Amino acid sequence: MINLNQLSPDLLFGISAFVSGSILIYLFFRDRVKKKKNPLSSLGNTEGSKDVLVIELEKLNALWQERAKIEVYIDQLAKLWRTYEETDSGKPEEGINFRHDLLLEFYVRYLRGRTWFKGRIKSVILEVLKILDEEGDVPSVVRAKRETYDLDENTYTLLSRVSLLKHSINVAEEGMNSGVSGILEPQLVLACLSHDLGKIPKYFSEFYTLGDHPLISVMILENIHGFRELPFAEEVRQAVANHHRAGRGKLLELLKQADRKARRKEITEMLQKKEQAVFEKIKLKETENKSEEIETKEEVKEKIREKNLKKEKEPVRREEEKRVSVSTFYQDTSEESTEEKVVYDYDLSWLKVDEFLQELKKEINQVTGGKWIAFSMPDGVVYVHPAGLWAVLKRLALKEKVPEVVTCEGDRTLKRSILVSLINALRKEGCIADGLIQEGYFAAPFLVYREDEESPTRVLYTPFKAEAFGVLPSELENQKGEILKKITKVEPAYS
Repeated sequence: MINLNQLSPDLLFGISAFVSGSILIYLFFRDRVKKKKNPLSSLGNTEGSKDVLVIELEKLNALWQERAKIEVYIDQLAKLWRTYEETDSGKPEEGINFRHDLLLEFYVRYLRGRTWFKGRIKSVILEVLKILDEEGDVPSVVRAKRETYDLDENTYTLLSRVSLLKHSINVAEEGMNSGVSGILEPQLVLACLSHDLGKIPKYFSEFYTLGDHPLISVMILENIHGFRELPFAEEVRQAVANHHRAGRGKLLELLKQADRKARRKEITEMLQKKEQAVFEKIKLKETENKSEEIETKEEVKEKIREKNLKKEKEPVRREEEKRVSVSTFYQDTSEESTEEKVVYDYDLSWLKVDEFLQELKKEINQVTGGKWIAFSMPDGVVYVHPAGLWAVLKRLALKEKVPEVVTCEGDRTLKRSILVSLINALRKEGCIADGLIQEGYFAAPFLVYREDEESPTRVLYTPFKAEAFGVLPSELENQKGEILKKITKVEPAYS
């Protein structure tokens, strides 16, 4: 037995140094052997298997750049992109709580785990869901005279039983099931969920009309933190604002399509519930008095279907259309479609667009001697007679001392060129209703239906967006007199 106390300090130091060095040399050569066998070992940690490694992407990229010869198992590598599939599918992450199970189901099924559902877009969508969770227990149609003017009473009653929350989720589900992908997916989800937020009672006034809620919905979106900074904020804004109007763009088209499908689904579900209630009454009646003749299920269905189907209006015959004089410049729509007139750009740099709109706003819904040059409709479109455009432009040209505009009454080509240039300038400012006027024209023919007339009147109009005048549609509708209130519908007179 060696007594360590008898050894000199120098000898003890030498022994410890020899042992430590031997251990270090052993570990060094062991690591070298492992690296030769598997070059990935320096990049990640094993999970108890010789073939499975957890590797950070940036380290894997470094290997590719060094052109190292390695084996990568795709089924294992895929987990780096699909980690969300390994989470519990029945519960959202911590901090996500909804009062309505419908919202929770939608969140888990359609949102959680989407590669794009993170950062700013996630916070904005969650804020919209929060608003629906807190305020969405209201009817999906508004009980206002001008909200559902195109629905029959039975359909309106059915839809009033569908909550705004339910309708919004239905539209979003239809949108997500439409096959969209890529950057359109988050845009469509946000547009679908938020398109009817303006129907929440606390956001609109007693003069509410159809065209109000899309614009109010946009205002609500713009007040959500982070929305304005989204790269596709403008696309969502335009789709929501125009979902009850004509317009352009893939997102708007998809939103309208999802909205229509959701409404058809809701009407079908409500009719089925109504039919079931009828059948229950029939069953009860049969039990009480078996001798009484009971209608068959098919007969009941047919009666309900006939009662709720909206009667289609007969197509207007061309020979029955009434034409009115649109001004001393154009007497009917045929001159607007004539191709022999040459149109060129006219310099309107002197015109202040805001001033023009404010002057034109004074003419909306104003009736003098039974005539008018501009009127609004509940959907947020303002129809302006070309004569009204010219009168306002001429007035401003006189103020700005532009003699060519004031004195060109006899030059039809020049006058047309000025009007087309005017509409082009207004279109760039987002004032003109989309999809109703072709490029190169200042107006289009429309059919105006009135409740006191059997056939429509065909007139040239330039359609504006109500928001171009800085007002909600309901504010304009509230200014209407009895004559203009008789206008029930305006539609393009395209053949």
